[in-house]
Amino acid sequence: MIEGLAKSLVEPLSAHWRNASIGAAASLWLAFVLLFVLTHGKATDCARSDQAWCRIADTGSVGSGLILLAAAGLVLSTAFLAAGVAPGLVVAMTADFWLLQPPILSWVCRLSIRRQRGKRKRLAARLTRLSTAAGSGGGFAARQQAALYSKLLSRYPAGDEWLRSSTGGNILAAMSQKIDKSLGLDLTRVWQPLVAVLPDSAADQLETASTDIAKRCQQMVIAIVALPLAALLPWSYAVPWLAIALAAFAVSRQAAIAAIATFAEHAATAVIVHRRLLYTALHVEPPLDPAAEVASGQQLSQLLAYFYDLEAALALTYT
Repeated sequence: MIEGLAKSLVEPLSAHWRNASIGAAASLWLAFVLLFVLTHGKATDCARSDQAWCRIADTGSVGSGLILLAAAGLVLSTAFLAAGVAPGLVVAMTADFWLLQPPILSWVCRLSIRRQRGKRKRLAARLTRLSTAAGSGGGFAARQQAALYSKLLSRYPAGDEWLRSSTGGNILAAMSQKIDKSLGLDLTRVWQPLVAVLPDSAADQLETASTDIAKRCQQMVIAIVALPLAALLPWSYAVPWLAIALAAFAVSRQAAIAAIATFAEHAATAVIVHRRLLYTALHVEPPLDPAAEVASGQQLSQLLAYFYDLEAALALTYT
């Protein structure tokens, strides 16, 4: 299994992630304040209450301005919290660093890997049955289902060496495995230098796809922030609030996985179409024919490994 794949793919673009959760944060706090006012009438009635916000509001326009500033600060702080946590959440969804954590977390990670192995096995078995049915005159529906399961199975790497503990990690591992097998390129080595030489159009595509992942992860964080707010609501409102927050988290997670798959497709396309730019930038002779792709890619990866880690590099021909 290649370590650091998720980090090597996300890091070059994460600096360009812009905050995409201000609207979601504003909607969260607006909905919560409305429910709180509806369910705590006495506490929000300044004629019958001596709460802090009432004393501030009684100071006139200055107090109203302070309340508006506090509300804006709450929204912005939530949005920036989501933006700050999102990169770590992406890594948590795609990497296997849990294997290096204390025994209980390592055990959970290995259990997740076994679960992913089972999912891959079930998908393969289902695809085999559907392909057989489609081949024996099963009709259009069987062919469509077979195509769907084939796409889902393509999100998993072949063999157990590359298998990861999460769906997002397996999507990136499957893409990296295909690039390694067909072009000999180790993405943990070549990705950052490749991003540096990509033309603007390709870099913009990758940045858009990367930002979409960030946006979905920020929405997941905001859904998590919403959970403890249920404790401030009566149970008749708290239960639906929790249900909506959990549903929002589940939907955002699925959207994040879909965004990771889209990013992986763009990343693979960038490698396939623009890999020769990297050979040229490093003054290394590119492969002269398809049969030499794997050997040349392995040599280039080894050269970059030497630059980064001072490992032994293979002999290369400079142009």
